[in-house]
Amino acid sequence: MRTRSLLGVALSLGLGLGHWHGALAQGFDLDGLRWERRPLLVFAPSAEAPLAVALRAALGRADVGLFDRDMIVIEVYGDDSARADGAALPSGTVARLRERFEVAAAEELVLLLGKDGGEKLRTTSPDLDAIFSLIDTMPMRRREMNNR
Repeated sequence: MRTRSLLGVALSLGLGLGHWHGALAQGFDLDGLRWERRPLLVFAPSAEAPLAVALRAALGRADVGLFDRDMIVIEVYGDDSARADGAALPSGTVARLRERFEVAAAEELVLLLGKDGGEKLRTTSPDLDAIFSLIDTMPMRRREMNNR
């Protein structure tokens, strides 16, 4: 999966993703990403669900866009599988994320959180271009683009 390559590139450049990787050993804390990353959560009954397959295909072509927007992709499948940028998350993470965002195990959903931790988008569409466009209209993202 190409989202792993994004993680590899970022780590090889020393861009600080080690912060959340270290947290994985102790348990995943979504709130620990606040002000650093824009989480894109993908919920599906399985990795083979249509939404998951379509979004993974789009993500595989979008490493630069994800990296440029400080995004982290969190995949939540069924009742027992969760990954963040390809790294397996601790047991119990699936239940906590499903409960927090009120997403049933059979539901297919894409959820975008802003760097402030707030929910910015809840959709069943795997349209990554629309997600990128939405992010690019956000005030914090506009400041980031102006400062680069």
